[in-house]
Amino acid sequence: MEFRKIVKSGNTSYVVSIPREWVKERGIKKGDLVFIQEDGDKNLIISPKEIKSLQEPKEVSINIDNMSSETLIRSIVSYYVNGYSTVEFVGKTVKDQTDRIKEKVEQLIAFEIMEYTPTKILIKDYLKIEDISFESVVRRMDFMIRAIMKEIDSAIIVLNSHKNSEDSLKNLITNAYQMDRNINRLNLLAAKIIRVAFDNTQVAQKLHLKPIELLVLHIITTTLENLADNLKNLAKEIDKDIPKAELKYVIKTYNAMMQNYEQVMKAYFTLDKKLSHEVSDFKHIIRESNEQFLNKKRDASTVRIIERIQAVESFIGIISRTIIDVI
Repeated sequence: MEFRKIVKSGNTSYVVSIPREWVKERGIKKGDLVFIQEDGDKNLIISPKEIKSLQEPKEVSINIDNMSSETLIRSIVSYYVNGYSTVEFVGKTVKDQTDRIKEKVEQLIAFEIMEYTPTKILIKDYLKIEDISFESVVRRMDFMIRAIMKEIDSAIIVLNSHKNSEDSLKNLITNAYQMDRNINRLNLLAAKIIRVAFDNTQVAQKLHLKPIELLVLHIITTTLENLADNLKNLAKEIDKDIPKAELKYVIKTYNAMMQNYEQVMKAYFTLDKKLSHEVSDFKHIIRESNEQFLNKKRDASTVRIIERIQAVESFIGIISRTIIDVI
């Protein structure tokens, strides 16, 4: 860190010199243009106008002979999130781990196996982070969560009518699991973008994301992924033998939760703090109603469903508090 004096130039401008080492490292020549941007703290950020490569290639080669399957899977995800462009796994046990590696890589957007032999698997990253719209990632996660909610709602309605309920419940679980996997993929994509943008200010500038916005996006996408997991588990708890009287309450409180989720996402996309406060207030009303309902002896399936709804409301609360406290 060093200090430089500002010099007045004419009647309208001030000039400050740029360190020579910074200019040389970025290949800037006399007469080149630089990009000046003000951040959220009123600081000026200077960067080259032409950015030839936003991401430096990161490569790694790992011998997996003494690595457990669980460690291997975690390593694949870690290399993906941390922006490695090339990942190579080598060793005598590669042939035994090939199916697990393929299965995990298929869950990672733009991460592809380019070569594999009994002793080597080569994975390359083809994602262009600077071309990603973060809002579109969040909206896709939101869209799929709404789809899961509607699937569950439809299954409960069918259950209430006792028409083809067995097939409806099987389809519900299958569809919920599929959409949850897609949401997990988007969450890992979001984690990757956030991680790289924190490390590379040029990527953050290209995506028009400030550090506080990266923090918010991390909270929102992680919360949406957790919320979707609870919906998937809620789908498993829907049982055709739920007592009729209890089923009516389940429908009522589930619809209230759906409404609250839709409102909190509306508040997020419109940055509406007032609506976020209303969501938080309604969350407490739903929770109190559920607690009163569970004060009496209920069917085990009903209790598990209500507990899942309570968990979803907790994640809705995290989103509303983020809007109120951070944005």
